[in-house]
Amino acid sequence: MYATIPVYYPSLEEASRRNEAALWCDSYNINMDCRNFIQDKAMTAMNSRELDSFIGELVRFYGVERAIYVLSRTHPVFRLGRAVRSGRA
Repeated sequence: MYATIPVYYPSLEEASRRNEAALWCDSYNINMDCRNFIQDKAMTAMNSRELDSFIGELVRFYGVERAIYVLSRTHPVFRLGRAVRSGRA
């Protein structure tokens, strides 16, 4: 579905300077769709032991690069490459 559309990494400000704001907006919307897909289906897949199927579907729809990018930006476990413990400094 979106697996072949590249992730747009520069900021919106940089995209505007390059006259590529539309590319940034498209990438952002796909990123949000990917985030919603993960939020909606990940826990169900884990609880029903269908995680392999979920990951396959995620990669098929969004590609590995976007899935990792979205997880690194939105999920606390993936931030800074380490688990984040709530309530601890």
